[in-house]
Amino acid sequence: MDSDLLKKFNAELATLHDSRNLSKNKIQEITNAAIKAQKQYKHVVYALEKLMTKCKPEQRLHVLYVIDNVVRSSKHQLKERDTFGPRFLEQWDKFMEPLLKCSWREKLKIVRTLNLWLCNRIFTETQMRPIREQWQKAGLPIDFEEVEKAVKGDKADMNIYSASYKKKSRTSGGHHRSRTPPNPPPDEGLLGAGHSTSFKSGPDIPNFVLSEELVNGTISEREMLEMIQKFDIDRAGVLTKDRTLLQEVLQTFVGSLSQKITEVQSERNKENGSCIENVLTKDFEYSDDEEEKEKYAEKEEQKNMNHDEILGLAQTMLTQSAVISKITEVLEEFRSDVIQERYNFIELLREAEEFSERNPFDVIDFSKKIWDAASICLAVYLLEHLKIRVRNNRAMSYIVDIICLFFTDAKDCVDLMNLWADAEMCHKNFYHHSLRSTSKRRTLISLMRELPQILEKSDLSGIEGRLGSHEKLKLINIERDTWLLGGKQYDYCRNAY
Repeated sequence: MDSDLLKKFNAELATLHDSRNLSKNKIQEITNAAIKAQKQYKHVVYALEKLMTKCKPEQRLHVLYVIDNVVRSSKHQLKERDTFGPRFLEQWDKFMEPLLKCSWREKLKIVRTLNLWLCNRIFTETQMRPIREQWQKAGLPIDFEEVEKAVKGDKADMNIYSASYKKKSRTSGGHHRSRTPPNPPPDEGLLGAGHSTSFKSGPDIPNFVLSEELVNGTISEREMLEMIQKFDIDRAGVLTKDRTLLQEVLQTFVGSLSQKITEVQSERNKENGSCIENVLTKDFEYSDDEEEKEKYAEKEEQKNMNHDEILGLAQTMLTQSAVISKITEVLEEFRSDVIQERYNFIELLREAEEFSERNPFDVIDFSKKIWDAASICLAVYLLEHLKIRVRNNRAMSYIVDIICLFFTDAKDCVDLMNLWADAEMCHKNFYHHSLRSTSKRRTLISLMRELPQILEKSDLSGIEGRLGSHEKLKLINIERDTWLLGGKQYDYCRNAY
């Protein structure tokens, strides 16, 4: 009986040798045959080793994908009775030599598979270290993020890597961790709403009507905002002031939530973990080489989650760093400015001067005031002359680059570039910038006072013509609106992102 199962496995494996392409369906068929022949696991591993050695170089990656699925399926189904994983590790050197003859791109995919083994606990860190070091010595990168981006490009998704190993990958390679305590996050200032020091008695009330409609059958706008407020993710309260931003956050979160719901429901409906297809997830995809998408038939009626269960799952996800990171990215990219009347260019520079003259020098507050002064000056210039309200700091940088192109005097261009570079340095890296000497800070404040006059020397018609053609700057026409800034009301009809 066992020999018959082994023959069936060899027959399935032979079809891989004759095929130039690979599909998930074929991987599953070979894996099924291997698991059934588990008592002959040494022969199964030897057959794969023999195929790896004899097949064409372009097919060796396919063999590794089969090994990957056999190992994971065995670990998932047989648990402590798994014999395939230890055997493959024992014989790894025999697989290593032919794999090293693959092309550079295929080698990157091989390292990616090894990284996923490590991150998803297929093998321990101790077991994987010598294997990954072999590839590093062969000249291949092994850093998780570097490899993932090299293989997947713009589609790279670091969320498939567990947080603990993701952190380790950033400190790998013999670099020592700094013992310096982490710096507090810089205040986003004018365009980022910043961190409020005022006491908040309760969650902000939105200035628009929240929808109760469930997005893709998951959660509503109201539920999304309530959970974000509950977990204090939007400390500045910008989502209560910008419905478009809230909807953007909701759509981003629902994408992850829907995927998790599918995984949970699939877990509920599988038959005691015996379905290999449940192990095949995007975390271990072979889509780079497959010809067809596998379609699995439902074996029993699906047991869908009710709404209370979905809400509970959503709340659990909002405690996970990867999910919070995605939401934060949306907030950083699109969140509205919350600038109050108290922001005044002259007053900000006066306060910066005060912080500069303190002994010791107040680096944090000085840097914040310089950045706020520069950004408010540019914001006023754009509102007055171009009716544009800038919605994030990145857009400001793009616009400054454009303005620098349209000066009659090259000195004005250089002055603006230097001033803006200093302001951005204060905003992004205020603990480490070079403005340590009092004389340099005084010079910066003096030059910053000239910023409004420098901007006025630019050619508005040239700037207007270039704004629409910038490849990264996004201008959106809107209905006429007003913005109270520095005690003055400005009309605008365009938003810049």
